Amino acid sequence: MTIDVISAILLAGAAQGVLLSVVLLTGRRGDRRANRYLAVLLGLFALSMAAHALAHTPQRLNLPHHAGFGMVSFFLYGPLLYLYVRALSEAQFDYIREQRHHFAAFFIGLPVYFLANEILASERAIRFFQSGLAAAVTGHLLVYAVLTLKKLHRAGKTSNQNQTQLLRLRWLRFLVIGYVLTWLVAFAAEGLGDDLIRWNGVWIAVSVFIYLIGYWGLRQPEIFIGEKPALKTNSEKYQKSTLSAEMAEQLHHKLLDLMASQKLYLRSDLTLAKLAQQLSTSTHHLSQVINEKCQQNFFEFVNSYRIAKAQQLIREPANRHKTLAEIGFEVGFNSITSFNSAFKKHAGMTPSQWRDGDSPP
Repeated sequence: MTIDVISAILLAGAAQGVLLSVVLLTGRRGDRRANRYLAVLLGLFALSMAAHALAHTPQRLNLPHHAGFGMVSFFLYGPLLYLYVRALSEAQFDYIREQRHHFAAFFIGLPVYFLANEILASERAIRFFQSGLAAAVTGHLLVYAVLTLKKLHRAGKTSNQNQTQLLRLRWLRFLVIGYVLTWLVAFAAEGLGDDLIRWNGVWIAVSVFIYLIGYWGLRQPEIFIGEKPALKTNSEKYQKSTLSAEMAEQLHHKLLDLMASQKLYLRSDLTLAKLAQQLSTSTHHLSQVINEKCQQNFFEFVNSYRIAKAQQLIREPANRHKTLAEIGFEVGFNSITSFNSAFKKHAGMTPSQWRDGDSPP
């Protein structure tokens, strides 16, 4: 069987997708629950790509209903990506049994598609049905793209911004943006050439997307298999720093004085760069001082001040009428979720437990 260059590219991309899918499904480390969603998504991409490539070889391998079934399978793509983002960003995410309603469109669309092919007799009726199916799929993809982008945005706002969460957010942003761009290519290609040329372009874009996922997996294996990035000790990390011990001590004192006098931690938009600007120093030097002198990263350092202030406000009788969310926002947090998480990390209990008197006097 002769295979042209485009079919060979698509089959290679499909093989990469199957390989990644198997690795994710069989891996015993990392977030296995989240990995299953991504594995199924990549597997679907790979199977659809391979079916398209094989059906359009010069011998045109006969795959009955592959185009229609592939169209119905698109009802799975949006929910799988949405649930993957949720599973990787939500600690209390429920397992798939609680999320079955997201796959209703696929399980309804599949029998409807096969029944329509059996019942509809005229070519015109079949084309009309296929146009309606394509419109439903397009709407479904757009709805889940919006839901996924909103969930990703919310995850960024509620994150504690530790190293693991930052890595996961960067990965999810890459994945979601790549996914959306891939479907934009598909929609843009609607008016270009015949079906074969159009879908060749779509699946080549998917193939590139799959290779980029594999490349990311090689660079950041902890995303998939749960390996923690090797952390350098402070002495290794800052061995080339121009900050002397005396300068570091002076900057440390200035930092503590500034935080106490101006209470910059109450600003919800406070960043390392803004704090460094206030101290007339570089972000690198400030980060070094916080790491070495306070044994914390920037977010832990700022949150320690915020939690201390929140504890004070919660215990003051004048604040009894305020909700915990109001106090959390008052001390600089952007959401009640991040406030609760940081509070429990620093105080060993939730804000409500602190308010109810479970804290030390």
